[in-house]
Amino acid sequence: MRRLRQLGCGVALDDFGTGLSSLSCLRQLPVTMLKIDGSIVREVLTDARAESMVRAIAQLARGMSIITVAEYIETEAIGARIAELGVDYGQGFAIGRPIPLAELLFELPLPSAPAAASPAAEPVGEPEWHSGAAG
Repeated sequence: MRRLRQLGCGVALDDFGTGLSSLSCLRQLPVTMLKIDGSIVREVLTDARAESMVRAIAQLARGMSIITVAEYIETEAIGARIAELGVDYGQGFAIGRPIPLAELLFELPLPSAPAAASPAAEPVGEPEWHSGAAG
């Protein structure tokens, strides 16, 4: 994972808050994103403990410069509450249903031309695909 981070890849820790994802793992792994488990997220409107857990995870992640994603945003109300608790992103049916990658790529808007005065703008072209094992 450290080599992938050196190459510029992000590392997500999925289902955080359940199973084997612990604070010790979080401290030791080169994680750039925490995905808060849906079993906690889905209860934020009805369970004060779940709400406290989501708030604490978001605060902890923010202090470590880690992005947070809440799984299982099934209603607009859950999405609104998750945002109020400080979570960066959400995923779930209230945001969008899964679709095939080819359909998604077809629906994406084409990029506009980069601003002439923006030296940081990178030219947009075909994605580069690399094969081989990471070392």
